[in-house]
Amino acid sequence: MAGFFNNGLIVTQNHKIIADETLIIINDDLFAGSVNQFFCEGINTITLPPIVDDSTTIELIVLNGETTVTSDINGITNQVFKIPNQKITLIRHDSEYSIASIGQVDTANIMHNGVKFYFDTLNSTTTNLASGATHSGSIVDVTQYPDISLLAHCNEPLLITVYQYVDEAGIRQCKSPESFSIMGDEPFGVSFPINGNYIRVETTNAGGSTSTEMQVDVAYGVIAPTLYQQGKTLISQPMTTGSQIINVNDWNEGTIQVVSTATAGTFIFEGSNDGVNYEAIAVQTINAPNTDITTAITATVSNKIYKTKVLTKFIKIKIVTNLTGGNIVNYVKLK
Repeated sequence: MAGFFNNGLIVTQNHKIIADETLIIINDDLFAGSVNQFFCEGINTITLPPIVDDSTTIELIVLNGETTVTSDINGITNQVFKIPNQKITLIRHDSEYSIASIGQVDTANIMHNGVKFYFDTLNSTTTNLASGATHSGSIVDVTQYPDISLLAHCNEPLLITVYQYVDEAGIRQCKSPESFSIMGDEPFGVSFPINGNYIRVETTNAGGSTSTEMQVDVAYGVIAPTLYQQGKTLISQPMTTGSQIINVNDWNEGTIQVVSTATAGTFIFEGSNDGVNYEAIAVQTINAPNTDITTAITATVSNKIYKTKVLTKFIKIKIVTNLTGGNIVNYVKLK
């Protein structure tokens, strides 16, 4: 099969992306007498089958995680490879497999299906942020890439927002921003198709202290979408005044946990379709699911979970009278 050269790495047309699964390679998965590539992510076990043609070559590119390789003929038995970005070349000769070479690849230049992965340094960040501070990122042209990947770790809660635009100036958004909330030290990785021509990513420290561990990686290329669409979580900054507006256009219902340290003041839940004019919406506590609350709620030191059906495009959690003695933090779950 034909391939192409890219920074010293041949990427063949007959390759597969293996994402965090146990895989047993059967004969139909391999092209005899050719180079067969497998990009491995997560935990995998690969069993190599007998191949009639001794010129068959297998390249394993271990992007991350741990890949165990064994064969049902002589040569290789349960060998584990777990060094990131490692390339292992296996050949079959004299009825057994052997390791021809082990090396490293430049992940900044790996190509899947002819699309080079681009690691976005303008929207990625490792800079620690003060509470409430934001790394705004820059507008990047993504017209050559079908998918986006976001990876993050921080010891403080983060809010990551992806903006997609039709124009390079970032004036015309092509869809509502994608927002992701992450608890401190929570593992996070999502990927999804790109709709816009241009992208900008904002990262905000949603915690109460300056972060001491921060890494947000943004990349573009070909990657299977995650199942983040099954649910979405958001965290607010600590609030004593103002409001938190949530775009709920793609969701059906939600729960909002309001953690309050305040001793006075009130807040209310409101909805809107135009994002300008809001009116009160009905919510219920999970302990009193049949009792609608449509008026301002007095803040006390408490931890209550409210639920609501999504009937509007936006939901606002608004401070009606300024809180004193503490604040509230909202933990939102949409589905």
